[in-house]
Amino acid sequence: MRRLRAGWDVLVLLLFAPAAGFAVEVPASGGYFPYFADGAGWTTTFHLTCMSSSGCIADIAVYGSDGRNLPVRMKVTTSEFGNDVVQDVAGARFNLQLYRFSSVMLQTLGTAPSLTTGSLDMTANGPMAGFAVLRQRAEGRADYEATVPIEPRSFYDSGTVAFDHRGGGATGIAVANLSATSSAEIRVQGLDLGGNILFSTVLTLEARNSMAFDAALRYPETRNRAGIIRFFVPGGAIGGMAFRFNPTGPFTTTPFFTNDNR
Repeated sequence: MRRLRAGWDVLVLLLFAPAAGFAVEVPASGGYFPYFADGAGWTTTFHLTCMSSSGCIADIAVYGSDGRNLPVRMKVTTSEFGNDVVQDVAGARFNLQLYRFSSVMLQTLGTAPSLTTGSLDMTANGPMAGFAVLRQRAEGRADYEATVPIEPRSFYDSGTVAFDHRGGGATGIAVANLSATSSAEIRVQGLDLGGNILFSTVLTLEARNSMAFDAALRYPETRNRAGIIRFFVPGGAIGGMAFRFNPTGPFTTTPFFTNDNR
C-alpha cells in the first residue's frame, strides 16, 4: 500500500476488498438508498460524506431488485492532494475508509443496453451524510435528473406517497422490503384528497426485494385523481422512493413519508 501523507483532511483511502475480509467491525448505522437505476439511458451517482472528526469506515452492499447481491460497475471519484482520483470497481460489496469531512462519489456507468435496478445499503462506524442523483439521458433532448437524500437506517413499518394524475401527470414509486430474512405482505391503500378509499390490496415482497412501478398503471383507480397511496407492513420494515413525471417528460422526486405504527 502506498505511503499516505499525514493529516485527516488530506485524502480518502478506498479499500476495495470483500467485506468478509475486512478486519474492522462495522456497527449497523449508516444509511440506505432504496432504489437506483443503471443502463438504458439511466445512471445513478451516490455522494457520500463522512461527518465525523474521527473519520469513517463504511461497508457498501449493492442488491438487485430480487434481493441478491448485485455486482455493478462504478466509477469512484475521490481527491488526493487537491486532484481528482478516479478508479473503477465492479463488485456487490466493498469497503470505504474516509478521512474526516471527506467525500466520495460512486457513479454507475450506465452503458448497458438494458435497465438494472436495485438498492444500496451502507453501514458505518461514524455519521455519514449522502444523496443520490438519478439521471436519464435520451438522444435529442437535455438530460433529466433528480436528487434524493439517503435514508437513515431507522426502519419503519409504513410509508406514504402523494400522487397527482390529473392533466397527464404520472407517479413512479419504488418500494423495498428492508428485512434481510423475512418476506413482507405489504398492505396498499389509495385515498383521494378527501381521504376516501379508492382501492385496497396486498403487495408481497421477499426479503430484501424491491420493485418499481407506474402508480396509475398498477392502480388504475388513481387515474385522473389526486391523493395518497399508503404502504403498511405489520411488524416489518419498509423503504421507498417516489418520482413525479411531468407530461412533457422531465421528472422530480417526491417524498416517501415514513412512520412507525408499532
